[in-house]
Amino acid sequence: MALAERTVPGSMGAQVNRFLDAALSVDTQESQQKFVASLNALEGEALRRFTKPFTDLAANQQEEILTAASTAHPSSPDFSGEKNGETQAGTRPSAPDLRDYFDHLKGWVSLAYYSSEAGMKELGWTGENFFEGFPGCEHAGGHS
Repeated sequence: MALAERTVPGSMGAQVNRFLDAALSVDTQESQQKFVASLNALEGEALRRFTKPFTDLAANQQEEILTAASTAHPSSPDFSGEKNGETQAGTRPSAPDLRDYFDHLKGWVSLAYYSSEAGMKELGWTGENFFEGFPGCEHAGGHS
């Protein structure tokens, strides 16, 4: 997934695409539709600007699209499911724009990458830490 690699370098090596496929396969239909709509929005932008699919673009063309998407002002603060802004009483939220779609995909890709071994190591995980017990769990019987 070229988009994932451009968004979070190392994503292809961490097999983010497989994680996303598995996660989305058990997620809600609404979540799946948002993900597909987000992919379609970036693909549509590639076709509009360069008349080629995103994966067929040169690196600088992909960067141009992602830069435009990441620097635009978001129009739909709750597209990702989080209420980041408020609308005035009686007004409808704006339709998502390229930035909203990019942020949605970036969230998924980042979550997938930083849940992988490579991503956790990048954050400082060494694999040498463990708990003798489960913090906060005080009942007898243990956990194994």
